[in-house]
Amino acid sequence: MGTIQKRACDGCHRRKVKCDSNSPCRNCGTANIQCTYNAIPQKKGPKGSRAKVISELRENQRMTSLPVKVQARINGVQVEPITHHNPTPGLLTHDIAKSCLNFFFEHVYTKLPILHRETIESQMPSLERNPDTYCLFTSLCAFMMLQPGMTFPMADYNNMEMPYGANIAASTILIEECIRVRKGQDVKGFEHWEKPSLNVLATNFFIFAYYYAQENHSSAWYYLREGTTIIQMSGMDNEENYQQDIDSIRRRRLFWLFHNAERAYALQRNYPVTLQATLHVGQNADCPTDDPFNPSMNNNFFNLCGVYQNVDDAFINAWRLGCRNLDAQTITSLNTSLRDVLPPQYPPSNYSGVQNWLRKVLWQVTEAQDSQVKVSQLLSNFPNTQYQMLVNSGLIPKLIQVTLDLIPYLTNAPPSRSPTTPGPEQYLQILWRICMAIGNDHFQFVPLLLSKVHEILPRIIDPKLLNAPIEAVDYNRMPADIFDGFGNAGMAHMPMNDYNSMPMEQYDNKYEDMNGNSPDSLPHSHHSHHSNSPPNSQLGNDMPQNFVSSPGTVMSPGMDYNPNNMGAFNMTDMVMSPMGGPAPPNAMNMQQQQQLNNPSPLQGIPNQNINAPLNQGIGSLYGGVRQPSRQSSFNMPGQTPLSAMGSMPGGLDFNTLPR
Repeated sequence: MGTIQKRACDGCHRRKVKCDSNSPCRNCGTANIQCTYNAIPQKKGPKGSRAKVISELRENQRMTSLPVKVQARINGVQVEPITHHNPTPGLLTHDIAKSCLNFFFEHVYTKLPILHRETIESQMPSLERNPDTYCLFTSLCAFMMLQPGMTFPMADYNNMEMPYGANIAASTILIEECIRVRKGQDVKGFEHWEKPSLNVLATNFFIFAYYYAQENHSSAWYYLREGTTIIQMSGMDNEENYQQDIDSIRRRRLFWLFHNAERAYALQRNYPVTLQATLHVGQNADCPTDDPFNPSMNNNFFNLCGVYQNVDDAFINAWRLGCRNLDAQTITSLNTSLRDVLPPQYPPSNYSGVQNWLRKVLWQVTEAQDSQVKVSQLLSNFPNTQYQMLVNSGLIPKLIQVTLDLIPYLTNAPPSRSPTTPGPEQYLQILWRICMAIGNDHFQFVPLLLSKVHEILPRIIDPKLLNAPIEAVDYNRMPADIFDGFGNAGMAHMPMNDYNSMPMEQYDNKYEDMNGNSPDSLPHSHHSHHSNSPPNSQLGNDMPQNFVSSPGTVMSPGMDYNPNNMGAFNMTDMVMSPMGGPAPPNAMNMQQQQQLNNPSPLQGIPNQNINAPLNQGIGSLYGGVRQPSRQSSFNMPGQTPLSAMGSMPGGLDFNTLPR
């Protein structure tokens, strides 16, 4: 048996020193340079200065590093195209790979539990020597760079400051590198689809997730479809090919991720389906290593799989048939009628009541003797020409079943912390209100329930995080919004929990037309394919979009400005006092509070508590306040001059002040 011949790394070979063939080797670690094994052995040549060689290696690796390429991409600098198919030395460093890997397992793993940490970390030393491993890491890092809260890892490179947009540029560079190396392996005869490993399929999913996050759905569908084809060709859709080892558990979860995404595209874009629900979903207890590291997983990944488990070919055909009858006029009319039938109100603390009602209705339309009577009631507002087709398709039982499956997933999903981004709580509220109306025999809202469920289903497969992790927010890079130019300081924002706890219909819809219709509420709307804003869920604000970050809940009291007598004023009169909060006890603020809380009956404004949820926009609330003129910019109209307000405590009378 022959001995294995060791090979010197590129750095030691270039410097003509002995290499221990480790990764990284001791010499490269001492010199603080990247240790690679990409060079092709050549004939020996004259020895040069080792110091110059080290400097040359460092400079070459610096020019191929990701931060330098990001700077060049953002500044529009043209770089020479790469003609070979090998990994670019020094592009994906261990620091960047480790940072992205940590972010994945700490924040994204609960949505995509498809990798085993110990296994994937053990592959990092051979990052640039194994093409499948290299493609997995580059695609993973490309997707992580697009996650909210992910910061560009900068451990060296002379503390190079990354401009805004660096994450997007880095993500694009990494995904291009991944696709280039993978195509190079196919050219060399090592097709990745012949003997697909877990790394190959995970790479396909991360490439799909990257394009999905970029809203490039044509490319996303291409790699999603390639992944489902590889699964079928390799027999991964056969339960007999799965064991209880770690690799099989990850393959099973990866199968369901592809299955769910393919069903979502079929419902939203009428694309064909390849995979069938031939595997058991599994459970979190299948892999004990998940429990200590991810206690927050709480089975919600499996709840998502349960939603799409019942979406088979018959479901998709019945769903498409029912959605053909949903047009803009129908949805607009139903949205308006729902507000009249069931006024906005706070949802319950839990949704067990609506779940029990859905189970009862599901039994009535499937197993009860008079099931046809209940089905006829629920289909009474669909066109008569397609009534019999809808009855035979089984649309109503499927609609009730998928609504029932959605509630556990939405209940356990993390809420949105942004007042302008709808989240699971908003989806639950609208489903709850529609079910309440149908439960009170308002069967005309069954098409509206179909429309809302059709809108929610494709959104829940989004692999991207809804919120940035709290500990990952870089407040030093967030722009300060101290003054927005309208006299309101952007420092008193309502807590996010207060926004999310309000009924959804009490917000002004950002994209709502005069009839109350939102383009995303229509299944065939072009906007529903690209927008992340479902109908009746946008938080209203009458202010322009550029100033939406300032809620306008802080107002400065108007006053006459006299620079000669500034010492006569109490500083509490000049500070900004929050609306609805305790104001300084002076006559001016009391008068302002009376004007806000007691509007004139002639104005037609209902007498509401000022702390009520945002029933109306800021513009409508202060519609009677004109902008001050340039000549008297510190004197608001309607305010009593300070000279007529009487005396202050301490015997100081404004009427006696010298002019």
